[in-house]
Amino acid sequence: MIRINKISEISDCIYGNGVAIEAIKRAEKELKLEFSNCYREYLQKYGSAIIEGHELTGLGIVEHTNVIKVTKENKKNCIFVREDMYVLEDTNIDGIVIWQASDGEVFQSVNGSDFMKIANGLQEYIDIICEWCWESR
Repeated sequence: MIRINKISEISDCIYGNGVAIEAIKRAEKELKLEFSNCYREYLQKYGSAIIEGHELTGLGIVEHTNVIKVTKENKKNCIFVREDMYVLEDTNIDGIVIWQASDGEVFQSVNGSDFMKIANGLQEYIDIICEWCWESR
């Protein structure tokens, strides 16, 4: 199982340098929610990451994966999203968006509805990404 602090060991992974806790708190304030502990850890250590072609949201210089921007855009189109959820990944495929709740649970929505829990946390979601990619090779 891959731990958040082991993202750098994934062979097909690009990641940033991480962000300060102050930037994380500003993002939480702007979104009016709290990130899960594992997402905060990920932001502090990496800022954002692309894992096996999956562009996870984060904080940093890449605008199209900025968690604030992407979450606000997707919440406009998603009537069933909980207030404590933020976008973990906007796949840009068939309206599929991956959300994380403040408690860490990860959900998938399709075209703004049909929420389905797919992982217990960010670590498990990263494991799933790596499994999918390994099976497709």
